[in-house]
Parts: sequence; structure tokens; C-alpha cells
Amino acid sequence: MISIAQWMTAANDISRRDREELLAETLGISKAGILARPETEIPEKALKCIDHALQRLRLGEPLAYVLGNWEFWGLTLQLTTQTLIPRPETELLVETVLHTAPDNAHVLDLGTGCGAIAIAIAHERPDLKVTATDYSQGPLAVARTNAQRMQVNVAFIVSNWFSELTGRWDIIVSNPPYVGTEDVHLENLQYEPRAALVSGPTGLDDLTRIVAGAPHHLHNGGVLVIEHGYNQGTAVRDLFATAGLAQIETRRDLSNNERMTYGYWR
Repeated sequence: MISIAQWMTAANDISRRDREELLAETLGISKAGILARPETEIPEKALKCIDHALQRLRLGEPLAYVLGNWEFWGLTLQLTTQTLIPRPETELLVETVLHTAPDNAHVLDLGTGCGAIAIAIAHERPDLKVTATDYSQGPLAVARTNAQRMQVNVAFIVSNWFSELTGRWDIIVSNPPYVGTEDVHLENLQYEPRAALVSGPTGLDDLTRIVAGAPHHLHNGGVLVIEHGYNQGTAVRDLFATAGLAQIETRRDLSNNERMTYGYWR
């Protein structure tokens, strides 16, 4: 038998945060419990699972995929390799929608993936009518499962952006692919679905489609809220203006990068 302290030392080539998360998830105890009782022995069956997961981490697989879940907006969501790992900066989208949405507004989440944005919005504001889309059934199956687990009401539709949609919404929100095909950051994202990351040479292809299509699917006074790359703020604001959106604003993430732009359709 090996204790928590001994295992933590043996696996010190992995970040402490990942080691603690892995132990907490597998052993079913809190991270505080791990710190408080380092002498606790790890059962043999659990140790095999933990060591298998450790090898995946050593090969570079993100902890979120190893665990099969990740936290977003205080909600624990299931993930698969068909869905992106939700990032803290994407919570800016949720904050902005919640701030701008009138009572009983209709909200459309384009490219929902695991459902993080749509589910967080619906969980926070049950009065909102939330619809979420993705281009294939795989991610939508994950999103549906998450919505059921969180007991929120979200409608799901298979659609490649606006291709299968009719009608108009009060708010359209999206975290689309926005990485360029030659972006050096792709080396660190090899386990995540490329189709959910990459969008043409400059990363602007899908952003351009969404912004251009939004006026045809927004009510008068409706809002488009969209995440983009740290260096794409100027280009996205130009896309908004060209599409006829007004009162355009960009918000920065915790690293002070331009990360999210929104504007109104009049």
C-alpha cells in the first residue's frame, strides 16, 4: 500500500493541482481532505486507476479529458474528446448575456459543444428560452446529458451555424473556432477537436460567417455576443460595424487580452 503523501512525491513531475484533482476525483474525497490526511493509504484498486490516469497526463492529455468532466460557472460538466474544454475566459460570455438579457428573452448559443454556455445561462436564468446548436450529433449528445444532469431546459438543434435555423432571437452568443491554421498554440491543443478550434488561415472564417448572418436572426434591439482571439479585437469590431451592428464594445479577460465583443442590431 502507498499513502497519499508517497504517491504525491512519486508523481511530482505532474503539477500539484492536477495531482490533487486526480486523487480527489478517484478517491471521492475533497482536496482539503487530501491535504489534511496525507498519511491515508490508497486502496489497491483505486491506485491502478490513478496510475493509469497518471500515464495519460504524462503523455500530455489534459486533465479534463482524463477525468471526463470539468467545472464551468460552478457547474461540473461531462466532456468527451468531441468537445472543447471550457475555459474561464468564456464565462465573460455568460456574464454579458445575463447582464443584457431582458425577462423571458430568447437566447441562441451557436456551436454549443458540451453545452457550457447554454447550460450556465439557463441555470442562472430559468426565465430565458435557450436554444443551443452544434454541427453534429456527437457534441449535442454530450450537451443534452449535461443539461439533464443540471436539470435545465435547453432546446438542442443540429445546425452548421445558421444553416438549419429560422426565426429570430433576442440574444445570439457563440464561442466559435478562431485559431488560425498555422497558429503555434495548436501544438498545445492536440487533444482537443481541431474542428472546434481552427477557422481558416487567420482564424476569422467562422467569426465572419456568424457576424454576417446574425442580423438575419436577431430581433430589433437584439445582441450578438461573441468570443474571439486575443489579437482579433480590431478585426471583429470591423466585422460588427460592416454587418450594421451598433454600440459595439469589447471586454478583456483576466490576462487583460481583448477576448469578447458584443453589439446591438437596430
